[in-house]
Amino acid sequence: MNKNLAIILILIIPSFLYGQINENGLPFIKNYTAEEYEAAVQNWAIVKDNRGVMYFANNYGLLEYNGANWQFYDNDRSAAIMSLAKDKSGTIYYGAAQEFGMMLPDSIGSLKFYSLYNIYNQGDADFNVVRGVHTISDRVIFRSAEKIFSYKLPLDTTNLEKIKGEVIVYEPETSYHISFDIYNKFYVREKGKGLMVLKNNKLELIPGGERFANNKIYVMLPYDGERILVATREEGFFLFNPEDEEPSIESFQNEASELVHISGSYGGATLSNDRFAISTLGNGIIIFNKEGKVLEQLNENSGLPDQQILAINYDDNSGILWFSTGGNGIFSANINSPFREWNRINGLEGVVADVIHFNDTLYVATSSGLFYLEQNNEGFMSFKPISEINFESWTFNKFLPPSGDNEKLLIGTSRGVFEIIKKKISQLESGGYVFKLYQSPSVPEKLFVGYGDGIGAYEFNEKKDTWKYLGRNDSIINTIRSIYEGNNGEVYLGTDASGVILLDSLFAPQLTVIDTAQGLELFGSEYKIYNINNDIVFASGKGLFVYDKQNNKVSPYIKFGEEFSDKDFAVKYLSKDYNSYWLGLYPTDLKKNKWQGVIKLTETETGKFEQEKAFAEILPKKVPLIIYHSENSVWIANEKGLYKFDKDMVKDYSSAFNALITNVHTKNDSVLFNGVFKLDSDSGIHVSLTQNAELIPVLEFKNNEMTFEYSSTFYEFEEKTLYSYRLVGYNEKWSKWTTETKFPYTNLYEGDYIFEVKAKNIYGTESNIASFEFIILAPWYRAIWALASYFVLAIVFIWLIVKINTRRLKKDKERLEQIVDDRTKEIRMQNVELEQQKNEITEQHDRIADQQKHIMASIQYASRIQEAVLPPSELLEDLLDEHFVLFRPRDIVSGDFYWATRKANKTIIVAADCTGHGVPGAFMSMLGVSFLNEIVNKLDTIHANLILNELRDSIKNSLRQTGKDNEAKDGMDIA
Repeated sequence: MNKNLAIILILIIPSFLYGQINENGLPFIKNYTAEEYEAAVQNWAIVKDNRGVMYFANNYGLLEYNGANWQFYDNDRSAAIMSLAKDKSGTIYYGAAQEFGMMLPDSIGSLKFYSLYNIYNQGDADFNVVRGVHTISDRVIFRSAEKIFSYKLPLDTTNLEKIKGEVIVYEPETSYHISFDIYNKFYVREKGKGLMVLKNNKLELIPGGERFANNKIYVMLPYDGERILVATREEGFFLFNPEDEEPSIESFQNEASELVHISGSYGGATLSNDRFAISTLGNGIIIFNKEGKVLEQLNENSGLPDQQILAINYDDNSGILWFSTGGNGIFSANINSPFREWNRINGLEGVVADVIHFNDTLYVATSSGLFYLEQNNEGFMSFKPISEINFESWTFNKFLPPSGDNEKLLIGTSRGVFEIIKKKISQLESGGYVFKLYQSPSVPEKLFVGYGDGIGAYEFNEKKDTWKYLGRNDSIINTIRSIYEGNNGEVYLGTDASGVILLDSLFAPQLTVIDTAQGLELFGSEYKIYNINNDIVFASGKGLFVYDKQNNKVSPYIKFGEEFSDKDFAVKYLSKDYNSYWLGLYPTDLKKNKWQGVIKLTETETGKFEQEKAFAEILPKKVPLIIYHSENSVWIANEKGLYKFDKDMVKDYSSAFNALITNVHTKNDSVLFNGVFKLDSDSGIHVSLTQNAELIPVLEFKNNEMTFEYSSTFYEFEEKTLYSYRLVGYNEKWSKWTTETKFPYTNLYEGDYIFEVKAKNIYGTESNIASFEFIILAPWYRAIWALASYFVLAIVFIWLIVKINTRRLKKDKERLEQIVDDRTKEIRMQNVELEQQKNEITEQHDRIADQQKHIMASIQYASRIQEAVLPPSELLEDLLDEHFVLFRPRDIVSGDFYWATRKANKTIIVAADCTGHGVPGAFMSMLGVSFLNEIVNKLDTIHANLILNELRDSIKNSLRQTGKDNEAKDGMDIA
């Protein structure tokens, strides 16, 4: 059957043959293009080594992917690598055109092609392409159409003669086709002969194996621990148990067998949970269970751009299915994730506003209309539109009449309210935009309708199966996004931007607006009302708030945790599922790049809530619009699409993975380490996760600037993996978590260092710690010999300094001694001169003292004379009644005087202040007293002015004062 015919059969095969394919949605699939990994588009084999690094057999060579970077290895003996395998130690083996061998690390951690065929035969090859490589027990087997080479493990690369001597070569009678390793046994189909097994180093036909002489086998997989599943191109599936005493090959026909048969099988993988995956050349990947029921299909209906699958590999640890296509590079599908995606590929158009499960059918309301989930003609589950509603749809409501029978499904749209009856539409009314439908719990026949500009209600007549419009509350003109009726019939209305409105009843004219005045900050849109354990809780753009109706106050709702009411997170949606609450969050400030998405809160026995957000990390970082719970699923919608979370699927979010150091180089791009640690043992060279002590690099000081590159072997949204690192010996503190995969260190001091890095995946699980140890030598000027030289030079220098200083001090001492002698002589001479000056001063002092004594005696005598010329006290007592005289000369003799007399019955009293003090002033006072006696005695008429004028003339005459500028101005002031 040729490929074109198979494709035609795929298109015409009836869908009833298959179950509901992809009934859970599409797995998250990532495409790695040839432009990204910079090699050929086609890849023929995929394998993962013991470290977790992925390898791909590419048309141009060998590709390596470590979770952060791609590495290409070029084989100069044969460009295209066609097959890959690994042994228990993690060594990678390859097959190529007329070439095969293994990948071994060199001393700096670079993988190198190590040709085994070149050891076997250095001449021209007598075989073509090695399309199969297998490791079983203690052997590695390379299969081409012309020959099979079997080598004993481990391969001691230090003993080439031993390797060459232990190889076993098998040659077919016709040609070998496809080979497999199942349950640690090697199987190969020989064309025209059948299926053979390797036993005791001999190939022999299995019992009944001749059935496959002309029936091409492309897949053999472990089936149940004993039996083997065989997929052929011509006759579909078979099962057989190679351990039976008389093995029988049984046909195993089912829907998967039929689909694989017409799709052109090419490879396969055993999955977890008793599932199998078969890759095809014309219909993508088919996933089925042990009964042969097709569960999923990854092809163009799943969004794959290419139906031709060339290689497939399943990683049981992570649950990721790796595969490559004929024209679009490499893919990874996270088929073990509890999350699946629904989008335009599944027929879903527009932004999802609401989801509901009703009468075994899932309905979705979107901005493009109403859709329901159903199996299409190809057997795939997809969404189909209900053509009558091809406009904006916002909300569903399951309306249960008071009798409890004949539940109805209603939908609110931009054109009113409709009833959905067996995927058909019946319109209740065309009242404009309807954002919320709510059945009254107190009056169950009533339906509250939240419009774009108010609130209204309908009443259902169950007997007549009719609806009656009850009108609107004219007091409300806001857009209503949420409705809740309290125990006493009060109605809460969540608006789009104006907070919450409280009514005593739906049509009550009086209303209470709950906003900033009550403590509810107005931020964001769509205020929603929830009853959480009898607390009235508002979800807003600033988090969760609880309403105290009695006091009309709003306060933060902290029972879930303070972070949900700290005003940094907006709560877009909240739903309850048993003892858990699911919150749709986004940061109030999107620029802060805070976490957004869905978080699950589970109440513990203590009443506190545990957070679980690992499961939702894989969703696009968009604001959650709806969270809907069905029996065993949670449906989450955001602007990127609709997502289904399977609550029954158990995923181990703590699965171990490795952090890797992928490259270490210095500032001049000299590579110190290229990603693969080498381990030399008695059994040969192997790849190791840890550094061998013998390979610790010792660096010159000039290489003290280094850059470390790193990655991790976690492949779910690996671009979101975080890293933290430290350099022990430089800084013991771990760095902040970052998505960067390299970091440089500059100007490192000499010493021993260990660079350590760890990774944290999207689920918060941390990897092991990868480390790289190195030593930086001191610069020559800080080497031990240099330091010893510095010590010796320092001693010599100190000795020279001491010697020079000693000589200098000796000379200084002699010079100082001479100076001291000279100074002493000078001092002695100065002492003699000082003694002579002292004697002269003493004689002068005595002479001055004697002179002073005589002068003082003269002044004392003058004082007595001055006192004698002053009026006596008896005269004053005679002239004056009560009086006193204050006369206090500054010196012994005074320049001041007083004078008194009586003439012609007139008493004349004079107080005078003469120019100068002391002796000069005393002379003036004597002149004044003499002249006054003379003047008063000679005047007949006594007047003060006459006396003063006469006195003035007498003083001027006696002192010869003419009034010239340069003469003395002596005189006295008199009263």
